Amino acid sequence: MVRRIFDLYLQGNGLTKIAQILTDEKIPVPGEKRNIGKTRQTKLYGCWKQTTISRILKNQVYIGNLVQFKRRKVNYKSKIRIEVPENERYICENTHEAIISRTKFNQVQDIIKNNVSFKRGTKHDYLFKGLLYCADCGSKLYLTYSNYAYKKYGEYRYTTVCYTYSRLFNKCTRHSNSIPILEKLLIANIKKVCSLYIDKSLKNELVKLADSKQQKEKNSDYNKQIQEIENKLKDISLCIKNLYMDKVKKIITEQEFLELTNSFEIERQEYKKKQEELIETQSKLQTKNANTDKIEKLAKDFISLNNPSKELLKQLIDKITISEDNEITIYFKFKELNDISRQEDNKMKECKTINKRNKKAS
Repeated sequence: MVRRIFDLYLQGNGLTKIAQILTDEKIPVPGEKRNIGKTRQTKLYGCWKQTTISRILKNQVYIGNLVQFKRRKVNYKSKIRIEVPENERYICENTHEAIISRTKFNQVQDIIKNNVSFKRGTKHDYLFKGLLYCADCGSKLYLTYSNYAYKKYGEYRYTTVCYTYSRLFNKCTRHSNSIPILEKLLIANIKKVCSLYIDKSLKNELVKLADSKQQKEKNSDYNKQIQEIENKLKDISLCIKNLYMDKVKKIITEQEFLELTNSFEIERQEYKKKQEELIETQSKLQTKNANTDKIEKLAKDFISLNNPSKELLKQLIDKITISEDNEITIYFKFKELNDISRQEDNKMKECKTINKRNKKAS
């Protein structure tokens, strides 16, 4: 299989083409027999990938060499490992039998050095990077751009592309969307949901004030009950201490001491359990209030900005899925916003049509 990959590459086949050939011939990928990655399967599981082909073509193990010290720890206290530059690695030559001749291996390396597909190109960033997913196969949607457009118009034309499609064309579809248009649509939709949430909060201001007063009273009551239990626990500890002194002074017998302390210990455990339940209930109440305040702040921040930041988006959005027929679904990190988004979907007509293609956003 390794020899075939080298031969295919020397015949002029690219990484994607080789991956497609091996996948179509149902040749098992490295690690598949050991079920590596089976718990997070996508449509690409069991398919050859460009990165796998690239690693094989550059691996000196196939010419009998053993490359050591590829990674090292940041320091002796850390478990983080970083990659060591190639010129600092240790290469032990002729440690085992080669399956690829050095001549053929060197020919491949020469091609790789002059092949731009192995080199990192210009990094292009965009607002929704890391949040866009294919609704059909579950893979991420990446940004692609046209060099032809840059040469002709002096600017890149950015569009989305499904990761699965970019690796194996027959496993999914392209999912091409103009990035500037898509960003405009998504920002409008998110602002709409945030505005509806704020409006809803304002309409329920009297209810909120009443709830706030009631919650403060509850919180005060919880504090009072917790303090009372704390005092009871102190009293029990003092009683056990006095009983011990009585035993030492032989005012009570050993048996009486054990019986009384056992009774106090049972009572103490009951108070502790009740105290833990009160603290947990109080904590949930405080978390709910804090969560509501957080949503309101994030929603107001997003509405107030003409160009929201990626940091703010990642605090609001969990992920966004886009299907091939352009149905867009925004998944917020907060149930309250998701509920509004689904309930008000049919009222967002102004956010649904862009250009000549109809994109449904929910």
